[in-house]
Amino acid sequence: MKNTHKKQLNPRNYEAMSKDEIVSFLIEEQTRNNELETKLAAMQEMFKKVMDQHYGKKSEKTKALKDQLSLIFDEVEVTSSTDEELESELDDEKVVVTKKKQGRKKISESNANLEVVEIVHPMDELIEAGYENIGEKTLEKYRYQPAKIWIDRHIYPVYQKELEDGCTDVKSLYEGHTFLKGSGASESLVASVINDKYAKSLPLYRIEQSFKDLKADISRQTMSNWLMLASRSYLTPLYERMKHQLLQCDILHADETTVKVINHQDGSDNQKSYMWLYRSGVTQPNILIYEYQPGRGQRYPKEFLEDFKGYLHSDGYEVYKNLDGTTQVGCLAHGRRKIVESLKSVIGETEGKRIGSTILKSINHIFSEDKKLSSLECADRKTKRDETLKPLFDALKNQLSDANLKVLPSSVLGKAIQYNLNQFESFQRVLLDGRLELTNNRAERGIKPFVIGRKNWMFSNTTRGAKESGIMYSIVQSAKENGLRVEPYLIHIFESMSQKTAYDPTYLDSLLPHSKSLPDHLYIKSKPSR
Repeated sequence: MKNTHKKQLNPRNYEAMSKDEIVSFLIEEQTRNNELETKLAAMQEMFKKVMDQHYGKKSEKTKALKDQLSLIFDEVEVTSSTDEELESELDDEKVVVTKKKQGRKKISESNANLEVVEIVHPMDELIEAGYENIGEKTLEKYRYQPAKIWIDRHIYPVYQKELEDGCTDVKSLYEGHTFLKGSGASESLVASVINDKYAKSLPLYRIEQSFKDLKADISRQTMSNWLMLASRSYLTPLYERMKHQLLQCDILHADETTVKVINHQDGSDNQKSYMWLYRSGVTQPNILIYEYQPGRGQRYPKEFLEDFKGYLHSDGYEVYKNLDGTTQVGCLAHGRRKIVESLKSVIGETEGKRIGSTILKSINHIFSEDKKLSSLECADRKTKRDETLKPLFDALKNQLSDANLKVLPSSVLGKAIQYNLNQFESFQRVLLDGRLELTNNRAERGIKPFVIGRKNWMFSNTTRGAKESGIMYSIVQSAKENGLRVEPYLIHIFESMSQKTAYDPTYLDSLLPHSKSLPDHLYIKSKPSR
């Protein structure tokens, strides 16, 4: 076999090489070694990142990094607590010093919304024996009544009368099924199934099993039919009104996540379909809309937001950018997350770790200063942000630009820095309006219930089912965001809508989860002031 290796610098060929050849050889070897070390460092970072993603802590809090930061960088400007953490720690110390130990609260004091049933245990014989009642002792316990399912058999007597003209008049109160015509389901049972599946993330087979435990034989196929019919008959009209009102807002948040559909009915054959979420801003009525689509392209948000004009909070995904009538506002939390992940993957005491830690501190400082402005009116918040946050953003931009020249672009930290630079203009758009937020966390919180549910039911059987699920998630999660008790709220709208044959917009608006005209008893606590 032909030997293709370069000359090695060893005693055998050293004397045969000229001075220039030796110098050239050493330079080439040094360059090659540097390249190999760079590739090895990048591979080690990627390996550590993958291991952290699978087995490490998922928290993004800066505090989670403290044990991983190098002692050599244990300077005040790198490892000091963020302002809000420091303030919290100081407050905790004050509590320890000044606060006296309190007795245990009665459970009725911690659960003001629960009914309290008083059971008195008198000893009347002692009163008759001459004892005097000098007070009382109380004992409180939680009680639980297991669920119960039964069949109501409604009996409507039928009456007839022979009229003078020879005709027979027949009368009865019987009108047939008013709710889900042709179905034996009641409003309360369907509301319970929807709550279990879309609020508690239980798959239908578990709900089926729970019914069997109650001696009820109700198959998941039957329940699925109920939900589909309830969605089309009652929830879809509400969903369309919610979507209409959402698009009248001028601040939205958006996100998307995957959903697997087995039987496509829309002509697509995608392995991955998507559930898109659009929700209102923090200063507007709580409306969440989930929309199933077979893909992840820009055509889907473009179609949904066709009538929307305003600010759109999102992550850095390109499809949210350059939409007509929208100004995309980036998520600084995503930028911070990239830096946090890169610091977890850095091995050893490196200059890169110091650079990343300094950038992270600057980002945390922006969050800390913005939190101090949260109680201000929107106009005042915008003014204060211009005064305090704009200089901090400018300084962060300089840090990122400087770091981009020093950190290897192919490293995890280098990619995190480049991501922040690419999205930086969208980060700064938070300064345009006092109602805007530094993050897209509202959308991420909104998409999370669907992600949790997906872990339990894994896939949707049909495209139609995925679309109806989006509608039911929209109603249920909007109800939760507005402080409603989901089951009683669903029962309320089912009972009301099943008595009507047509729905006008004003009537539908009165039933929406954010409506101000809903009865007080539907709320977990008191009706929120809006």
